[in-house]
Amino acid sequence: MQATDTTSALEFRGLEAELLEETVRLELFNSKSEAIRAAIMKYAVERKNMSNRLKSQKPREVSPDELESDLQSLEEHLDWCSARHKHLDIRL
Repeated sequence: MQATDTTSALEFRGLEAELLEETVRLELFNSKSEAIRAAIMKYAVERKNMSNRLKSQKPREVSPDELESDLQSLEEHLDWCSARHKHLDIRL
C-alpha cells in the first residue's frame, strides 16, 4: 500500500464537537487532528479484527421465517432505542 497525503476540512457539531474538544482539553491528544487520526486508526484495526472474527465463524443456517423474525425483533429494538434516545439518529 502506497502512502498518500490528503487534507480534508471537517465540521463537527453537537456531541461529536464536544467530545473532540474534550479530548484535547483533557490532553488525551495534542490536537484535534491527532484525535481524529487516532479514531480512524482504531476504527480500521477494530474493523479488521471483526472481519477476521467473522471469517472464522461458521455460517449460521437460518430459515427465511427465522430471518424475518430476527429482523422484526431488531427493528422493534431500534424503534425502542430511537424513542428513548431522541437525540440519536438510529436507523437500519
